[in-house]
Amino acid sequence: MSLPKSELSEILNAMGNVLTRLVDRVENDHEFQPYERRAILNTMYEKMCGVQMQEILDDANKSHNLVPKRGDGAVNDAYTGVPGEITVDMDAKTVRVHDGETTGGVAMARVTDVNGDWVVESQLPTAENNYTWYRKYKSGWIEMGGMIPKNAGTTSVITNFPLSFSITPNVILTKVIDTAVTEQNSIVVRTVSLDKFTINKLTTNNAVYWYACGISA
Repeated sequence: MSLPKSELSEILNAMGNVLTRLVDRVENDHEFQPYERRAILNTMYEKMCGVQMQEILDDANKSHNLVPKRGDGAVNDAYTGVPGEITVDMDAKTVRVHDGETTGGVAMARVTDVNGDWVVESQLPTAENNYTWYRKYKSGWIEMGGMIPKNAGTTSVITNFPLSFSITPNVILTKVIDTAVTEQNSIVVRTVSLDKFTINKLTTNNAVYWYACGISA
């Protein structure tokens, strides 16, 4: 379909104005500023396409948004999607993953739907941290442990917890027996606070392993 002469004339006039500005810039050795380039392109797009360049870009961006198939629970329950397809249950506010066979797909659980407790933060034991480890659970419960080296001293050895407690925790100590050493003295917990504990370690010949648990701060 051909354009009316009036519209064609407007387009030609707009292009003529753009070319005039371009020639003027070139002849005077002037650089175009970014906003000037955009203004020129907007003029051309608006006259030739009826919309400005930004509108075209906005529409292009919208077309790349991921919008899965969606519907209420009944619609999802009756639908069998292709393998790997995702649909949205607008009633339950969940997504369903399809395998091409299961009618309704497999609903993915929300965090609020999961019962029980699970680890939300942890640290693995390594030689560099004296085998100190911890696990913090969703409920706030934490458990941790570590090693006090055999050369850490004899009395009033202080160990800092990797995480602080809100209530004084329980601390359990164990000792690795060195069968080559005849003197095997006991270890005693002296004090326990929310962020550390102190023991009497009456021999330097044995490493001490500790375990603590309670409610996190």
